[in-house]
Amino acid sequence: MINFHQNIDSFFVEETLSYEPSGEGDYIYVQIRKKGTSTRGAKLRLSECTGVPMEEIRHAGLKDGAATATQWLSWKEAFQRSPHREMPGVEILRESRHSNNLVIGHVRGNRFRLHVQKQATDTFPSQEVCADAFPNFYGPQRFGSAVYDRDLIIKGIGRPCRKKHVLNSMQSWLFNDYLSQRLAESGRVPLPGDMWTASNGKTWFLAEPDETLLARYKQGQISPSGPMFGYKTKISDRERTYLAGLGLETEAFRRWGKKARGSRRPLWVKPEYHGLELSPEEVCLDFSLPSGAYATVYLTHLFLPELLTEPIGKWPNFTEQVCLSSASV
Repeated sequence: MINFHQNIDSFFVEETLSYEPSGEGDYIYVQIRKKGTSTRGAKLRLSECTGVPMEEIRHAGLKDGAATATQWLSWKEAFQRSPHREMPGVEILRESRHSNNLVIGHVRGNRFRLHVQKQATDTFPSQEVCADAFPNFYGPQRFGSAVYDRDLIIKGIGRPCRKKHVLNSMQSWLFNDYLSQRLAESGRVPLPGDMWTASNGKTWFLAEPDETLLARYKQGQISPSGPMFGYKTKISDRERTYLAGLGLETEAFRRWGKKARGSRRPLWVKPEYHGLELSPEEVCLDFSLPSGAYATVYLTHLFLPELLTEPIGKWPNFTEQVCLSSASV
């Protein structure tokens, strides 16, 4: 029987920034290793230790709390009142400086090592399957305890509030719903009118599928993209039709202000697969993903892909032990 239970001894993630701190500048950069605490929790402990206001401690990406996670944090030196010291659950691995603060998007990618329990007779997906692209859904942790359906989304878009995370959750739900519909209708086949994006989702371009484009898609360099709907999001006719089916249009997001400009996100993401480390009772799934992709979605794709067609409330909660044997090959 194959099982996975996400905790500090089974889920390891290491963040890679898109640049190296230069060693000079007004901003202090620290690389931390945190265990069993969220990014917010780690920032709170650093704030209590150094006197830097918590809102002035910046991160480039959020990391799971039920994990051993390595990431970077930064703050302006002028805010610091005391040197950092040993803190429960947070270890300082490295300190440097740079000329700017961290912001969301400064992460190039994350490397994951997931320790999956097994019996000697169990088999795993092949290396080819593990290295194949998977649908780039937002994982359940994106939504916290919030439960959405179409009616709530439609009403919610029409009732703006100051909480950016509420808007982000609704945009993420719409992206997941659009991707789910597309998978049901055409699978992973690129379609005419697709807007393509690099694997990191930073830029996009419009092009019709040809031999060169499809080869780059197969290699994981690019992917058709989907919308994080907003009033400035460039969308295709297909995406406009989807939104109209909900009784919405992009202008509906304008009342949320600048935070609702929107963006685009790869529909599929190809992992950089580093292989399996085997023992009689454990497998280490070792892989890297671009920034924004979810290791838990990848794990669900490998072992329980049928659940990705179900409402997100039915997806596995890996912070509890989940049996994966039903989909092993």
